[in-house]
Amino acid sequence: MLMQKLQEHRNEDGSTGFSMEKFLEVFGEILNGALSTEQMTMLFMKIDANTDGNMSWDEFSSYMMSGALEKDDSSNLTIFDEKNKKTYLSLHKDIIIKVFYTIKERKYLSISRDGTANIWGLNFNLQRSINILELSSLSYDTTHFWITDATFIQEYNRLVVCSDNRFISIFDILAIKPRLLISFGPLDNNPLCISFNANLNENYDLLLVGDDEGYINFIYINKKILSSSNVYGVWNTNNKRNKKNDSNQIHIYKKKTHNGWINDIQYYNELNSFVTCSSDSNKSLVITDIERKPVRSIHIPKGVRCFTLVRRPCFLVTGGEDKIIRLWNPYILSKPAARLVGHFSGIVSLLVNEKEGNIISLSDDGMYKIWNMSTFACLQTFQQCVTYKEDCCFPCLYYDSINKQLINGYNNFTIYPLYLYQKKANVRTYNTQVVAAMFNENFYQVVTGSQNGTISTWAYYSGEKVFQFNKAHGDLEVTAFAFDNSGRRLITGSRDGIIKIWNFNNGQLLRKLYKDNNLEVTAVEFIETGSNKYVICTGWDRKITVYLDDPDHFESWPTRILYSKRGHQEDITSIAFYEPNILATASVDGVIVIWNLESGYMKLSLIDPLIDLRPIDEKSIEKIKFFHPSNGKPYCKGKVPLLSCHSDGHIRCWDIQDGSLIYELECKPLQKEGISDMFLNHDLTLLFIGTSDGNIMIFDIFPTLDNLKYINDDTFKLKKIFRAHISSITSVSSIDTQNIILTSSKDCSVRLWTLDGDFIGTFGQDDAWDIEDPETYSNLPNDIYQQYLIDSMKMDNDKNSDYINRMKLKEKADKNWSLIRKYLKKIKQNVDKNDNSNENPKSTNETINKALDALHQAKEINTIKSNQSKDILIKENPVQFFTYRGLMKKSRVAPVMKKVRADLVFHQLSCHELEDIRDLENEISQSAPSSLLPVLNKVKGKTEHKTYSQQKNKLNIL
Repeated sequence: MLMQKLQEHRNEDGSTGFSMEKFLEVFGEILNGALSTEQMTMLFMKIDANTDGNMSWDEFSSYMMSGALEKDDSSNLTIFDEKNKKTYLSLHKDIIIKVFYTIKERKYLSISRDGTANIWGLNFNLQRSINILELSSLSYDTTHFWITDATFIQEYNRLVVCSDNRFISIFDILAIKPRLLISFGPLDNNPLCISFNANLNENYDLLLVGDDEGYINFIYINKKILSSSNVYGVWNTNNKRNKKNDSNQIHIYKKKTHNGWINDIQYYNELNSFVTCSSDSNKSLVITDIERKPVRSIHIPKGVRCFTLVRRPCFLVTGGEDKIIRLWNPYILSKPAARLVGHFSGIVSLLVNEKEGNIISLSDDGMYKIWNMSTFACLQTFQQCVTYKEDCCFPCLYYDSINKQLINGYNNFTIYPLYLYQKKANVRTYNTQVVAAMFNENFYQVVTGSQNGTISTWAYYSGEKVFQFNKAHGDLEVTAFAFDNSGRRLITGSRDGIIKIWNFNNGQLLRKLYKDNNLEVTAVEFIETGSNKYVICTGWDRKITVYLDDPDHFESWPTRILYSKRGHQEDITSIAFYEPNILATASVDGVIVIWNLESGYMKLSLIDPLIDLRPIDEKSIEKIKFFHPSNGKPYCKGKVPLLSCHSDGHIRCWDIQDGSLIYELECKPLQKEGISDMFLNHDLTLLFIGTSDGNIMIFDIFPTLDNLKYINDDTFKLKKIFRAHISSITSVSSIDTQNIILTSSKDCSVRLWTLDGDFIGTFGQDDAWDIEDPETYSNLPNDIYQQYLIDSMKMDNDKNSDYINRMKLKEKADKNWSLIRKYLKKIKQNVDKNDNSNENPKSTNETINKALDALHQAKEINTIKSNQSKDILIKENPVQFFTYRGLMKKSRVAPVMKKVRADLVFHQLSCHELEDIRDLENEISQSAPSSLLPVLNKVKGKTEHKTYSQQKNKLNIL
């Protein structure tokens, strides 16, 4: 019906398609009131992405098909977050055999082959290190042996180890004074693996030990021994096998199951059986019990290195040197139920995450694979580079189901957090860095983009995803985002210099723009001047490339290119446009160039007066923006201020007519923090600033901008500051109708905040919010909360370090005064010598000149000090003299100090009183060498160096 009406309808000019009015009329009849007029208007704007005011059948069908073919990104699952893995030093001298999490104590326990047991906190901070060989030295004839395996008994908080001296030992390892409780041995063979089964029956627990001759050793231990704190010492097994001991506390039996080494041994209550594995190809895995004579076994080439049990549904999982993971029905061992292929090396470890339904496998080349229990599909693969030692010992793998993380222990600890668990605590919008997040006023949506080319559309009022398409530029990174003026199209730039224009509501590619090179695009802008519409891009080519917005051509080349040898010498980072024809560009070397867009003429360049004093990493300009008047009136004589945000932490305001710097605003919540983005609201009453440390600063702007000379300290007043992310802010903007702040960051998240700094939610979280109901807002993200704790600790440390820094400044300032004392002492010696010989040698004059130079330097430094506020010593950033504001202060010393590093000069700011030094200089310069003694006697009463917080202490300088 719709297609028929579209084909039959003719506009006044004879063309087909619906205007908005006709679209509302026809769709209103078809849908019979199912959509409101506002909803149908938004639908028309989504379909009419080229903004020509006409919807054709091709546009409508393309929109509907693109929406139906929206790609599902669920195949790219992340189970363990390998990008946020953490590595901790194990402090073990030998390889780690086992890692456990002690539930009752909430600590980690690691055992190394050399017998060292380390106890760790939840953040793997070492709390205690115990040498269990020393605890065993009273019981064994020798302490030179290796630990072959270990297990931790959670029910009793006991550590059980087996060693190559053929003993099994049980330790109370978590006691205030760790000790050995009991040892069993010597066994007939070397034990290789051990496991524990609690509550075998009413009176006994069971310890299972596999040895190097293929025997299972069954050790039945009375529960009283394990629960008691008594020390039993060594329980000698000679001549007591298969017999009760005198105290009727321990029984030991053994049973032959394999012809070689037993690699692992477990008892499963679900099977009521013991399961062992070996590298033997004939009996690779054996299922048996102590009473059953027939042994059921599995035969696998190269044997089985490891196994585990999946309880629901019940099946055994085996892995070995043949690189294949097999799944077995424990009651039908004739052939495997499934085979999982994908590893390129032998399997060394298998674990099960029952709650998430995953099997975790590790091969000896460091490759991890996560498998789905139900579909047997490989969900995730990641690699860990580990250099194994020559003795073929492989890392131990432990899954902590309490703290939801995978722990690999070998030389050090590598922790992989469970992504689904981590996502609930630290929700991330994407898996890669967010390039930008922008609010679209036409559709009341938030559009976000990540570096890997994923473009998403969200409902800002609920946080729910509306639409998403992937790989906007193939496998290349997306580097720039912008809307056109209608808000219906999205413009993206990429690493290879190609610009694309999209209908972001359905992922339809509308246009493709090429440059004359393949260098990265760093900024794109859509501008209108008169009846012309342009797309402008800049980047690493240091040129301004201009394209005509012509929807009739899918592929386009530049209309013109603006370039000047006097222009940018480094990569361009930002663009700003002011009607009718003023274009401004900024670069990483701190230069702003003003262009006439119509003529292409470079009018002037703007440079920070103190740019040469700044390090390279503080010169870059991150963004520029014209400050349009809030009352709609033009500025005096056509002047318009230009705002620029810099990586040195300052906002600077420029007069683009005179090429002068009007005002400088310092924005440094932290001392070494730079500014990464800024945003002005529509009314020009609020300035939002995003910093390199993830902070958001909000400034009130007062309406005093009718004349540029009124821009001063009263123009910008800090209203609010809060931390929004833990990494650098990539974009900040506001939704004025709701008083909401939208932020994105390199930490892969896009978040929504109120103007008061209250957290609303992260786009991509499971629970939706209602923008009108604060009760639905989320709690503060866990990463921000942790950072607040760290910042609080730093503040406490800074208070202590402030005194230390003051003392260091005092020492450095004293060196300058000691130099003066040195030359004055020489003068005194020469004067005494000359008075006796009635001579006036040239060396005396040279010494006097050196003293005068030192005094002159001290006077100049104190001139700087006298022109500065005494608060300079307690400021977080004490080098304010070397800002623009400091330069504007009248100081005859400033020109001399132009090429001096600010931090070096500041060390000399606290010296002696200026008047004392000036008087001393005058008296020396006016006195003859023979009459310097009165001056020197006067100097003896001068005070030593003092800070503002110290009282004057009079010392003799000679």
